[in-house]
Amino acid sequence: MNGGFGNANFSVSGISPWSRILAAVSRLISKQVIPSTFLQKRVGNGSNTRFWDDVWIDNQLLPTRFPRLYALETCKDANISDRWPATGWSWSWRRIMRGGIEQSQLSELTSLLVNFSCSEDRDRWWWSLDPQQLFSVKSTRCWIDKVVLPSSPAPTRWNKLVPRKVNILVWRVLLDQIPTRLNLLNRGMDIPCTLCPICSLETESINHIFSSCEVAARTWNAIEVWLQIPDLGMHSIMDIFAWLESSNMIAVDTKVGQGFA
Repeated sequence: MNGGFGNANFSVSGISPWSRILAAVSRLISKQVIPSTFLQKRVGNGSNTRFWDDVWIDNQLLPTRFPRLYALETCKDANISDRWPATGWSWSWRRIMRGGIEQSQLSELTSLLVNFSCSEDRDRWWWSLDPQQLFSVKSTRCWIDKVVLPSSPAPTRWNKLVPRKVNILVWRVLLDQIPTRLNLLNRGMDIPCTLCPICSLETESINHIFSSCEVAARTWNAIEVWLQIPDLGMHSIMDIFAWLESSNMIAVDTKVGQGFA
């Protein structure tokens, strides 16, 4: 539940689904999985957007930029419509505005709001991850997967001509996620000897197991003879897949070759 991003209890009654969604998004924003700018208020009549406590302009809370004005505000939870009662801005300060920093911040705020005006539309949330700017689970999930899941410069390979477990093995090989002695050593495990247990000539690594080990070399030599191709001289996993991609074999034969790889 929640993909590991918090332990919120969503079974609480009396809470609307959208409140739960916003709470989940807020947790993702706090963990820097989703940028805060992806979820913003699109102001209409301003009756459902707080002037000071919602991010609705300049991509930040106004108290952050105008702290002295916020300190002077008599109603800090006022909505935008409270500050725009008719056709212009109406302020409510707890005392007369002084010069200096207070007047400077008021002038800056006025300049920021000069092109803004309320409309008759309702306030709504704006979600930049979706082309229609509407919140969707799909767009959110795609973004979370993009940020959280490990990435690889090589595309995931899936060959329908071989069993699923072989495809998974190839995927792990390309990511160097096989528990070779070298990988186990790099993860802090106590490995008395890192040499290949088959040939005892080189360190047991991904490239050694599948290309340069004498057993792997003999296997590839047999495949080359069977396919009637010259010695490929492959010394790494990437050499093998680079050859498959650059070979002149037809598509089916290429898939067969990938099955061997």
